[in-house]
Amino acid sequence: MIAHLADNRTVADKLHRSILQLDPNHPGALARQTKKAADAPGVKAALAASLYADAFAAIPDSPGLRRDLDRATYQLLRGIRWLALICVVAAGSMVDLFAAEGETQRDAGQDVEPADDLRRHRRAVAHRPPHRIRTDGLHRRPRSRHVHKTRSHRQDGFKAHLAVEPETGLITAITLRPAAGAEHHEAAVALDLLDQETGTWDVLADSAYSTAALREELTASGHRLLIKPAVLKKAVTGGFTLDDFHIDAAASTVACPAGHTTTLLPPSGKHQQRKAWFNVQQCTGCPLRARCTTSKRGRVVTWRPHHELQADARRQATDPSWQADYRRWRPPVERVIAWLVAHGNRRLPCRGSIKGERWIHHRAAALNLRRLINLGLNHHNGTWTLTPAIP
Repeated sequence: MIAHLADNRTVADKLHRSILQLDPNHPGALARQTKKAADAPGVKAALAASLYADAFAAIPDSPGLRRDLDRATYQLLRGIRWLALICVVAAGSMVDLFAAEGETQRDAGQDVEPADDLRRHRRAVAHRPPHRIRTDGLHRRPRSRHVHKTRSHRQDGFKAHLAVEPETGLITAITLRPAAGAEHHEAAVALDLLDQETGTWDVLADSAYSTAALREELTASGHRLLIKPAVLKKAVTGGFTLDDFHIDAAASTVACPAGHTTTLLPPSGKHQQRKAWFNVQQCTGCPLRARCTTSKRGRVVTWRPHHELQADARRQATDPSWQADYRRWRPPVERVIAWLVAHGNRRLPCRGSIKGERWIHHRAAALNLRRLINLGLNHHNGTWTLTPAIP
């Protein structure tokens, strides 16, 4: 600051570089050095926008960098009206945009099936594990956090979330989020992906989206849920689960598979859970003890506020018609995800969340364009027409 007031730019520049060596994400020093590099003579608009984008990704709360990025983006886009088309074509070159002769009919026949009931529509939300969409060195970015898929598999990275129309294989929404954080959980992102949809849908998703809050929100909106419920843990291998106990929350009683009854205590703690203890006297000598618990002090049953909602979802998942729909529409969704990460695209080709978000949208656009071509999209006499491959 003193160097700037004295108009000694040489000293100020050295000071900023020294600060960045100690703290690479120092707001003031990073903003001034980025502006100096972007405003240097001979720097093109694309490079200036890239410099501001990298700096803004490191300091997303900086209003000055946001203004500079907007200005640089405007300079980049002004007069370049074919930029979007160029990006789509460039992304399409990585996904074999134009299928070889003879492939169109085969792809369409494999991926598109006539719907039994055209009055209802389907949307599938899906995600790739963090090791599927990631880039090396992300630990240097403050918006990329540690995540672990299992206790032994830990890494840094981003996750891609997408909504797919499984009957056609088109991606209707996609986003790239940090792999860690409650606000980036699959269930939280799912509502954003479906935010622009209207009407009622068959919403298909895997167990990562099986949270009570998401189920409650989608059910209230009138959607039919094909969301795979999470598997209940068993205290003993091959033994009983929570669904084998009869829980009456209104009467505050719990009955075990052997017929013993105990009291369900009032809610307590942060999550307002209720517990029921089956004591030693009830468990000792019980013929079903080997399938219930290995604890010497008896069995503990935990009730959660959304127990009935999740229990209904697990019962619904045992219905043969529900299972048939889930098995029918899950493979087309997985196929779209396979297209997304094919040809070495399991890793992000760039650094920074802004670049990554832009890249994944361009790739999704190219995949959709290729899919529409395979479905019969044609351009003739200045008019786009879509001739369905299946009547």
